[in-house]
Amino acid sequence: VKGLYVNSPVSAIACVLIGVANGAWGTLGTVYGARIGISTAEIALMMSLVVVAGAAMQLPAGRLSDKTDRRFVLAGLAFGAALFAFA
Repeated sequence: VKGLYVNSPVSAIACVLIGVANGAWGTLGTVYGARIGISTAEIALMMSLVVVAGAAMQLPAGRLSDKTDRRFVLAGLAFGAALFAFA
């Protein structure tokens, strides 16, 4: 882990933060769905769509990251995620 941080500190910190966010979503997403009153099938769809959307963004984000500065791509994706969170 130390070697990863030495080579790419922004990526290492981003990995930790996304791990925390994914853990929180995986644990609390179902609780949130139940509290707002959606059905079990809708909760499953909500949880699945987050995983599918994340997987679908891997290739475009990776290609963009190869062509431009990775820090800007990471910042842009974080900003986009924040916009969706508050929408």
